[in-house]
Amino acid sequence: MDTGIVASCPDADVLCTGNVTVTGGGARKSKKGGALASGPIELSSAFSQSITVTLSKRGKKLLLKKGKLKVTAAVSVTGPNGKPATATNSGKIRQPGSKRSHH
Repeated sequence: MDTGIVASCPDADVLCTGNVTVTGGGARKSKKGGALASGPIELSSAFSQSITVTLSKRGKKLLLKKGKLKVTAAVSVTGPNGKPATATNSGKIRQPGSKRSHH
């Protein structure tokens, strides 16, 4: 799933690391957390890249059941200075192959 967020690492010859988390869609909080998708990210220096993440089993199940979900993606990247930079993006995701009705 494309988060719609583009991130980059500012310094040359440095690898920036971070996390991406997708929440929303009516996912109930549980002991395992309310994320529909999450995972670590690594950014090479001098390149901007689109941040993507794979939906969790729970996220896929919820999307399949509802057909579309309102979600919020949050990306946090820590650079060489140790300070995290965070970006968020909200939107809707649709089940792949779902047809839009033409009325």
